[in-house]
Amino acid sequence: KAEVSGYFRPLAHPEAFFVALPPATAPEAAGDPAPAAELRALNARNGAAVSGHDLEGRIGFYAEDAVIMPFADTPKVGMAEIRPYMTAYVGTSQGAELKVRVWNEGFEDFGRYVVEYSKFHVAWRAGESSGVVSGGGIALWRREADGRLKTLRQIGTHDHQP
Repeated sequence: KAEVSGYFRPLAHPEAFFVALPPATAPEAAGDPAPAAELRALNARNGAAVSGHDLEGRIGFYAEDAVIMPFADTPKVGMAEIRPYMTAYVGTSQGAELKVRVWNEGFEDFGRYVVEYSKFHVAWRAGESSGVVSGGGIALWRREADGRLKTLRQIGTHDHQP
């Protein structure tokens, strides 16, 4: 359903990235609009956290045992690696004005897990410079004991800019 590129370093333990999932239930067939609404709300919060340079807001989306694969970077495994990476990443955008929109192009509901095919669009301005960055990704969300979805696995990509 999705293809990603831009990764040039393999996972040290690739088996750690995979999660066994039960058969998917198509959201339309299940008749449950809740996952779509929940993802819309999560994406809106994510966009606001990026626009607001909100480190804790960004980190709050991840499960403690999350694995993320940032574009053109090494995988980050667990909060001990994700927190320093996100701290530096958010720090690089300080002083820039960001207008961010995040949405999904579709998802698959696996009960406790939801696979999301996401997109983003960022219009930025820093002093006299400005531009647009867009891309997408794949996220595996896991429903935690408190009922909230947290990101368990994430791959991010940027659109090709000719």
